[in-house]
Amino acid sequence: MGRICERSVKRVLVVLVALGCLCVPLALAGCTAASATAHETPTPNASNAAHAQSTPSLEPSPTAVAVAAFSCARGSLPVTSNSTQTSCAAQSANGVATVHATYTFTGAGSFVDENLLIAAGWMIAGLVNEDGGDFSGTWYLYFNQGSWIAWGPTQDGAMGVWASVPVKSAPIRCGTVFTGDTLPQVKVPLPHGTQTVAVFQISPFCLQDVASFYTTTLAAAGWASDGPFQVANASGTGVAIASATFTRNSVSVHLSLIGAAGTPTEIGIN
Repeated sequence: MGRICERSVKRVLVVLVALGCLCVPLALAGCTAASATAHETPTPNASNAAHAQSTPSLEPSPTAVAVAAFSCARGSLPVTSNSTQTSCAAQSANGVATVHATYTFTGAGSFVDENLLIAAGWMIAGLVNEDGGDFSGTWYLYFNQGSWIAWGPTQDGAMGVWASVPVKSAPIRCGTVFTGDTLPQVKVPLPHGTQTVAVFQISPFCLQDVASFYTTTLAAAGWASDGPFQVANASGTGVAIASATFTRNSVSVHLSLIGAAGTPTEIGIN
């Protein structure tokens, strides 16, 4: 599942909701803050009292709870009943069940029952608005322990759903050391195993470990950091955001790492 295409203007939000909607900008190329009304539902009780720290620090990983795997069967994916499935592929490999389905276009904001996801333990991880001359749309991302689900428009005008659920449900534990892959379309390496899903780059590692990976790897490659990753923590159904800027040969990159205790990490590179 590759990145769909490049757009001329990009706007990225991480939505943290508390008695309304608190939107925190996520750093990707050309980002500008979008209106909080872009994502009116659901309304989980995430804390808006975020605070900055010098090093990534998350709550201990939660106790493992079974997460139902999605399939191509009718009613398995949490889409609205008036959506007509046009294609679906499901497979299990390396202990992970994945699904990619497409549906007739109904509008991203009303396509998936987000309240149902939250009731099942899923957390809002990202909302991305991208506007371009030939293609635009809104994409959503949710995490639940080691699982993720994303949805949004496809380039051919359909609605797409991408989901990944480990066969053995468990939170992602911190303390893993891993290597990275250098890709031609990004300025810095991505952790090995990172998937590009629609507009998201999802790494199967704890946020703290991804931050450590970049601190070590970029320093070894001659990048100078403007300081340790700064973390805005959120409670409830929110996610944490760790950010830092690195510079080499007068070129700067800003990293935003998005995740919660026990979840994968979404990586934004500007």
